[in-house]
Amino acid sequence: MRVCADCGKTGPSWASVNHGVLLCDECCSIHRNVGRHVSWVRPLQQISKIPSLLMMVEALNKAGANNIWEHTLLELPTSTLSCKPSSNEPLHSTKEEFIRKKYEELKFTLKSDQEPDGPEGLSAQLHASARTPDLLTSLRLFAQGADPNFYHEEKGSTPLHVAAKSGQLLQAELLIIHGADITKKDSSGKTPEEVALEAKHMAVAERLREIKHQVRDRLTNYLHSKKQAPLNHFDFLKNDSHTNDINDHNLDAKIKLEMLSNSQFEKLVADVYDEVDRREAEIALLSSNSPKEVAFGNSAPFLPVHPELSSTRNQGRQKLACLTNKELNSLISDILIDSKRRDTSHQIVFDEKKKPSPGPISYSQLLLNKVKSEISDEEPLYDSVASDEDYAYTDKMSAEGVSVDSVSTVNADGKSMDEGDLRRSLASSLATISRLQSEIRLLQDTVAGLVKENRELKDEILQVKSFARGIEASNEGEAEPVSDTRSQRIARPTSMYETREGLRYWNSKSEEPRSGTQSLYQRQSYVQDQPRYEDVVRRTEQVAKRVKELWTAVVECDFRTFVPCAERIRVAVAELIAIFPQVRS
Repeated sequence: MRVCADCGKTGPSWASVNHGVLLCDECCSIHRNVGRHVSWVRPLQQISKIPSLLMMVEALNKAGANNIWEHTLLELPTSTLSCKPSSNEPLHSTKEEFIRKKYEELKFTLKSDQEPDGPEGLSAQLHASARTPDLLTSLRLFAQGADPNFYHEEKGSTPLHVAAKSGQLLQAELLIIHGADITKKDSSGKTPEEVALEAKHMAVAERLREIKHQVRDRLTNYLHSKKQAPLNHFDFLKNDSHTNDINDHNLDAKIKLEMLSNSQFEKLVADVYDEVDRREAEIALLSSNSPKEVAFGNSAPFLPVHPELSSTRNQGRQKLACLTNKELNSLISDILIDSKRRDTSHQIVFDEKKKPSPGPISYSQLLLNKVKSEISDEEPLYDSVASDEDYAYTDKMSAEGVSVDSVSTVNADGKSMDEGDLRRSLASSLATISRLQSEIRLLQDTVAGLVKENRELKDEILQVKSFARGIEASNEGEAEPVSDTRSQRIARPTSMYETREGLRYWNSKSEEPRSGTQSLYQRQSYVQDQPRYEDVVRRTEQVAKRVKELWTAVVECDFRTFVPCAERIRVAVAELIAIFPQVRS
């Protein structure tokens, strides 16, 4: 007779898959709140859809898997067994405390330090046990800390390779549940699936192939849970009815999803998978209990905290419970489509040396490449838009990325069967182009403002330095007289029309040495004829004012006033020079 492994209640309808025990509804709720990383519970009705998984759970339950988790309790006298709760005891005091001690703290399990060989010895024993049908021994080794991905150096294989080669389907199921990597290769470079095919264990190979696509298939079945026929992710990708509703919010979400790295994408998929598992468990619990009983304390409103994950990721996992069914379905749909795109892109990179092919790419990648290739210093980026050929190429790539059958249908009938898809692809491309152009305009305006501010600061610095040099020059002593070049040209002598003798006479006359008395007289008269300080200040301010007018015109790009301002500056400078005495030679 089937009983709950934690309280002894008859008729359990749940199973802790990784522990190989059966549970009642109340104890199951505690397991769910402890977390899937401790106990992965699933309804027996759901497990029955996977025959090998159901056979493994039933085999472990019959063999006494519960004795592994209550090992120390069995060694104690009967009077001390009262610590195990009965079905009538309270859920959130006695039962919860016992379940956490039993599965989370492993207080009643045989400790691994009692094994003489340590963890490596346990893993080596697991490697040997994987070839036998003894599931209980493998489960005991897992409870004591054996590594499911242990690589045997001498034999060059993992326990999963051994189980696949020996045709032990239930052992392979147990290993995978406890974290065995189905993609790990042995010394000959073969995966467990390839080893099973080579040994002609077709059931094991088929199950390994199903597990490879289990995440995507289960997410797909969750989207189509109301339909009678199950649907795998290959059929889902051929059916594009889920992409009918396209708006700016969905486009932004899809672009953000495409920008995630592969590791970030894998973490997101794992969190969404756990959320789907939680919601399916809630649905199964509601089907067997009244809503009042579920709301009273048997429910798991959100994913529990995983101690090995960061607080940010734990918060994100719990926020998935806030999504409505429609929002979660939209997220799952985007994940399935993007996972197909990533697989295709990886295959293209892997086969690039063999056969170059453009392959399907994302809309955001195509548009970013388009923008990047058109960056130029001579013309603004927002003047260039995608051409009709780009849209045709995008639509062609998206049609090729959905399925090969759809492309062959278009070529065979001569008429597009995916007109709606092409329109949605075009709308997506246009929306992305518009968004990128607006962002580019904003960046260009910001750069222009920074350049202008930088130029103004440089000009102010030059003005301050020039003013400082002028003050230093005025303090050095006697300043050199400044004359107007225009007046010099006007006062040019007419000796250019004289004969050579006249020029020679003029030069010899000008080169005669001046007497000391004449030089002192000229210097004295120069000092006596110096202008007043007020006149110099007033005319200097006039020059500065005219220069400032010209600078204002330059800043405002008023080209028409450049020449008048310059002329006024020349006049002001000439007036300033005129008040200083001119020494005639």
